Formats: sequence, structure tokens, C-alpha cells
Amino acid sequence: MIPFLVQIGLQFKEAPIITSDRYTILSTCILVIVLFSYFLIFIGGIYQINRKRPDVPIYMKDARKKLCAKIEKDKFPESLTILTQEFKGEVGFDRNFLLIAKLEYVLLSLNYIFMQDMPLAQCYIYTIVTGFWLLMVIIGRPLKSKAGFIIFMFNQAVRLVLGIFTVVLATNDSIHFISPDVMIIVGTIMIWTVIGALGINNLLSIGCALYSMYENIKKARKRNNKARDRKNKRSRIINESTRHLRRLDISSPNE
Repeated sequence: MIPFLVQIGLQFKEAPIITSDRYTILSTCILVIVLFSYFLIFIGGIYQINRKRPDVPIYMKDARKKLCAKIEKDKFPESLTILTQEFKGEVGFDRNFLLIAKLEYVLLSLNYIFMQDMPLAQCYIYTIVTGFWLLMVIIGRPLKSKAGFIIFMFNQAVRLVLGIFTVVLATNDSIHFISPDVMIIVGTIMIWTVIGALGINNLLSIGCALYSMYENIKKARKRNNKARDRKNKRSRIINESTRHLRRLDISSPNE
């Protein structure tokens, strides 16, 4: 969604649609349609996430039977579970976390589009929005997974550090308080920060994938062991029953 928003904003800013050629008008119309469809999806997500649903405890079986049709009708759509499955649902901030995160990206995209002529203000807005969002996540802790929370915090912290660097560089363009040698060092640090963040993210992704594979193998082995134990238990019962019947057959002629 964000690339479409940026593309449309830059297109309208740099070349008004009235003076554009047919290809540009067609591509812009397609982008607007796609962006509008995303808008409808998120409006539907906001409605489904925050709407009140009948909450009938499991032990109230009679009430659940009477309200079965209504409960099934008001059930959260499975197609939208991606909006909530990785987050806590205790408060509104947790439930709407992904949508709020998209709102942050929209604000940063608008900042990128409309503040290009004011780089210092653009850098300050980016840093303030990123820092405020990082603070909100630290306070709210909306993610269920600790690993997911750590990864998200790491990426947000990297973005905040880069924002601070850009503020320093943009301020230096106005008042020139940093020497050229220091500017080169700052630029080098920013480059290596981005490279390091990408490398760490790749390592974390590989680690999460390997851990997920390990957990799946562990669960599969546990299921196989349970099935083997049930089979062995059944075999022992059958063998004991057969042995008991043989004893009865052997003892019956003597009687």
C-alpha cells in the first residue's frame, strides 16, 4: 500500500494529471483503484476488530445453543485473522496494532512526499514520529511473541538512530557545525548501520525458520511416539488376553 501512496503523491506533485500523457493517466488510475481497495480492506478490518460480539462462556451450553446462529454469524472472519493473530487482544491498542503501524507508514510517506523542499523539517518529523511510535510499543507491548517484540524493537531502534543521524546532517547543511571529515565518518556509520541491520535481520529470519522447523519436527516425533506407545499398549493388552485365554484352554481339560 505504501509504495502506491508514495507513487501517487509524487505523480500528482511533479506532474498534474491534466497535463500528463495517456499512459501516465492510466497507470495513475490503476494505482488509485488499488490504493482505494486497500483503504476498503483496512476500513473493514477496523470494523471487524472493534465490533462487539456476543461473549457467551463455554460452560453455558444452553445459551450457546440458542445463540449458535448469531455467534457463528458474528465470528471474526478467518480472512482477516492476519490483522490480529500475532498480537494481544486485551486492549484496543493491541487489537489495532497493525492498523496503527500502517498509519505510521502513511504519515511518513506523506512527510516524504510533501516535505521534500524542507529537508530539515522532514528529518525532524521522521525522527519524532519514529521515536513516538517506538515509545508506544515499549509501553504497550502488543506482540505475543518475545522474539517478535525484540525483532520489531530492534528495527524501530535502527530507524530512530538513522533518523537522528539525518537530523544531524540536515542541521549541518544549515549552520555547518561539523567538519567534512566528521561528515564522512557519520555517513560511513549510517551505511554500516543499514548493512548491519540487514545482516542481523537475515540471521534472525534464518534462526526463526530453523527454530520453527525444530519445533515442527519435535511435535511430529512426539505424535509418532504417542502413536507408537498406543500401539505397543494395544499389543500388550492383546498378548495378555491371548495368554490368559491359552491358560484357560490348558486348564479346562484337567478340570
